[in-house]
Amino acid sequence: RKDVTAFLLYSKGQEVLDAETFEQMKTNMEKMGVYVKKADTMPQTLSDISDRLENDSGSAIYMVASLSIVPVLLSVASVLGLGSIVEEGFLSELGWGAAFPKEILPRGGVGVVLGLALTYRLLVFLDLQGPRVYCGNCPSCGYAVRLCSSG
Repeated sequence: RKDVTAFLLYSKGQEVLDAETFEQMKTNMEKMGVYVKKADTMPQTLSDISDRLENDSGSAIYMVASLSIVPVLLSVASVLGLGSIVEEGFLSELGWGAAFPKEILPRGGVGVVLGLALTYRLLVFLDLQGPRVYCGNCPSCGYAVRLCSSG
């Protein structure tokens, strides 16, 4: 980066060279397209940003929960639909009040378990077992960095 080079040439040149040699070096560098200047004449380019990434477990849980919604809903709907077909009209004979605690909860539980098993297989297929999401800032440019690691 030219601005960092210019700053380093200025600071080291002032520190090591005498005034006449420094001016000569400054003139030679300007001929090559590098302008030697003070730090206050350029935007801040050197910063003290941590290069550490922090584990964001909330984002990992949110990711897995988002991936599990569709398999669980499809499994619950399939189990309830199959149960309704097998028992031909159990809802119409018993009514919703009698059927809810007696039949729907156990079947819904089976659907949830099947949906979670499908979610696990999906995570294995996508190589997302044990996901970890790391967050931090780039030490070079300062932008936010998010990294997903799993497998």
